[in-house]
Amino acid sequence: MTKKKQSVRKSLLKASDKISDEVWQGKWDHIPNLNGKVIPEWTDILKELERRCPGHTKEKYEDALARSHFTRR
Repeated sequence: MTKKKQSVRKSLLKASDKISDEVWQGKWDHIPNLNGKVIPEWTDILKELERRCPGHTKEKYEDALARSHFTRR
């Protein structure tokens, strides 16, 4: 993997970690039934992740957020 790709990947993981921390802190509690949904159903949160770190596929966003959310709890 090139240094540029590594940098882009790290940026996505960092943004995912930040959002996961926000979810655990309750900053996303305004979204109903969030804890009862699977990551691909977190539409608003995935959109925010895409806004913060554009240029990835839907699958990359879902994977990064799922990994982050699992490891940050």
